[in-house]
Amino acid sequence: MIAARIVEQEGSLLTIDPVANLGLRRELPGLAAAFDGDMMRVVICEALAGAGSRIDSCQPGRATYLPGEGATVRYRLRMGSAAGRADPGLDTVAASGSDERIVCARVFPDPAMSRRYVDERLAPLASRAAGRPETAPFEAIVAHVEPLAIALSVFPVDGDLPMLVDATDPERMLRVLSAMVGETFGGCRVDVVAYPRRGRCVLRYRLDPGDRTFYGKITAGGEGALTAEVVEGLRPLVAVPRCLGYDPGLRLVLMEPLEGQPGISRLLRGEGQHGATLPEQLARAAVTGGALHTSGLGLGADRTFESEISSLRGQLGAIRRHAPELGNQLDLWLDRAEKIAWASIPLPRGLAHGDFTHSQIVFDHRGRPGLLDFDDFCQAEPALDLGQFTAYLSLGVARAGAQPPLPLPQVFMAAYTEATGIEPEPLADRHAAYEICSFVRMAVHAWHKLKGVRLGHVLLSLSQARGAP
Repeated sequence: MIAARIVEQEGSLLTIDPVANLGLRRELPGLAAAFDGDMMRVVICEALAGAGSRIDSCQPGRATYLPGEGATVRYRLRMGSAAGRADPGLDTVAASGSDERIVCARVFPDPAMSRRYVDERLAPLASRAAGRPETAPFEAIVAHVEPLAIALSVFPVDGDLPMLVDATDPERMLRVLSAMVGETFGGCRVDVVAYPRRGRCVLRYRLDPGDRTFYGKITAGGEGALTAEVVEGLRPLVAVPRCLGYDPGLRLVLMEPLEGQPGISRLLRGEGQHGATLPEQLARAAVTGGALHTSGLGLGADRTFESEISSLRGQLGAIRRHAPELGNQLDLWLDRAEKIAWASIPLPRGLAHGDFTHSQIVFDHRGRPGLLDFDDFCQAEPALDLGQFTAYLSLGVARAGAQPPLPLPQVFMAAYTEATGIEPEPLADRHAAYEICSFVRMAVHAWHKLKGVRLGHVLLSLSQARGAP
């Protein structure tokens, strides 16, 4: 079994690296170059920055493999003084520092596809972003690198999120936000808070006078359209940020800030004590999950165990083609989850978060929990959320590299059953089946995001799961 063959050797985790996969490299000849930061620094400088400009560093970051379509890779650039620096007073900064920029790359199977993408998707956006502060150091905003079949674009030009050009424009957003909030503002600053994966971006808007702050989440699929309804239903049950509305043209949901820090994540990383202990914070997270599951709110579409299995098997296609041993192993894990589920009784469906992890729980200065992220709410068995939570918790422990004194998933589950009154025995098998599904989904996502080390951690955690044979 693959999980059994992943071992520690000389302090580094050996795993299956998707970027080194020969099948993927044959499909996308420019993939290896796209992950070479030094090479791409030269490529981006020649294609976008032009003569007299300087890029001091180029760090490949978020990546996603798109079967049959190519792969996306994002780069964080640090611009040299020769390229010019953004004025600290400028309204929009595209990255955390004024001398940093984000460049998006799309790697295609052949140059004809990348050329078409530049001409049809990127060029029209580039004309609208011309002259913006965050594109100022570059002579060109988009470019086609024919030898590598790569399409390049400077943020905010993103072919998957064309609305980013407008959503990051301070003048336009000043009018949009004033209308959504119902107040008159005189100035707007825009920062990128999270640009985590294809088709999503979180922006922070700082409005004057009063230094009011709001967060806008943009999703390509418009998942935020129902957020206001979900949040209003949850408000009497748990602490959630206030939703100020949804702009369908921008596919942007606007939220007020929610006080708090991701305490569980910080404790797992060993960043010191932040108020309550880790078991105490897990217990409060369990109470939050229980409040959702027992709310009686009929929001969201149905998600059954059968639909989860069917969806996951469908996502294994590219892995089976390029990494058949891994694909077969994950398929066997899904068989295992099905056997556990068949031998147990399904629990009643109710409101579920749909992406319930410890990073979605924040704690305020008094240690009170609050809930984030409202894109995936659904009607499902509580075991869907519980399996997701404990799978990510186990992965967090594995990545931290230090075994905690207490088995954290068991601590969380014990607190959950105590908070809800659900009998542990009927829940245990449903939880085990859904937890395996969550691990498989994490492995699939890690492979498609070309994260070899993360994939290794997931497979190790999966091999130690409760439902493991």
